[in-house]
Order: sequence, then C-alpha cells, then structure tokens
Amino acid sequence: MIGELIGTAAYRSPVILANYFFGASHAAFFGVALRMVIAPTSVIAGTVSQIFLHRVSANRRGNIASLADFKKAFGLLSIVGVIAAIFCVILAEPVTVLLLTEKYAMVGEIICWLSPFIFCLIAVAPLTAILTVYEKQEYAFYNKSAQLLLSVISFVSGYYFFDSFMIGVKAFSISMTCVYVVILWQMIYVLLKCDKAYKIQLERNNA
Repeated sequence: MIGELIGTAAYRSPVILANYFFGASHAAFFGVALRMVIAPTSVIAGTVSQIFLHRVSANRRGNIASLADFKKAFGLLSIVGVIAAIFCVILAEPVTVLLLTEKYAMVGEIICWLSPFIFCLIAVAPLTAILTVYEKQEYAFYNKSAQLLLSVISFVSGYYFFDSFMIGVKAFSISMTCVYVVILWQMIYVLLKCDKAYKIQLERNNA
C-alpha cells in the first residue's frame, strides 16, 4: 500500500513542482500530457498484467520455468511500445493541435519527449507482476521510491540549474526510463536466480 502511494506521488509531484516553479499553465500542460499518456497505457498494462500474473502464478505452482513466457510477452509488448513511441514522436504534436487547438501545442511536445517513458509503460510495466509472484515486493518499493525521488530532482534541477521547464520534462522522462531499465534487469535476475524450475531445467540441460 505504501509503495502504491509512493508510486502515485511520483507522477503527481511533477505537476505540483511545475506549478510552483514554472506556473499554472505549464503544470496544466504537463498534467494533461501525463493523463493522455497514462490513461491508454494503463488499459494495456492492466489487462496484460492480469493475464501475465495468472500465467506466471500457474507456472510457479506447476513448477514450470517462466523465462520463456517472459521473453515472449516482452517481445510482443516491445513491438507495441516501439509503435506507440514512434507515433508520439512523429504525430503527438499535430494530433494534439488538431484535437485541442494550437493553444495546447506544448502538450504534444511534452508527449513527444515522454516517448521513452511511454515505451517502458507498455513494454516493462505490465510484467512487474513477476516481482510479486516471486515475493520480491521490496524491489517494487525501492523502485517506486526511486521514481519519486528522481521525479522531484528532475524538475528541481530543471528550474535551479537551467531555468527550463522542458529540461525538467526531459529529465523526468529519462530518469523514469532508467528506473524501468533497472526493473527489467531485476525481473530477469529473479527469473534466472530465484525460479527453482528454471534452475532444475538448467541442470537437466547441462547434465
């Protein structure tokens, strides 16, 4: 529960900081962009996460290695994530202007810079159920804490060192992406080192 609250704060704090440092309009633009990013990706992530959680849980109960399922799921999600990221880079701004008028052009620009983060939300976030199934919830807590800390640092640095809102946005996107890269490594580590079925399979293959 505390981890979820920290995770929520990681995505809410930039809006508060943007409002404090750069004004209400910038905060509003970032808030709209974040909602436009998170709403569709959460639908994908939520659905895939439940299916993947069921699959990995069944594998563990049946003493079946989950690495193959992880590779397949990550591969498919990565394709969707790359397509979504490319769409954001090329079309986010014109589509936003078309739907919300020229006044909201900055929303499209923000979404464009959030494209690496969007990829991670689609390709990596749904698979974090692995950490729960293999009882590594402390990793999730540390990860969300890191997200909160880095989201704050991003906008504080953008203001104090560069006096630039967009640098804060870019730093936020890059730092969140880095956290998800670490999460991806954690999941692979757990599947290789903590999955007893995989160890048994490896021993049989080496015998």
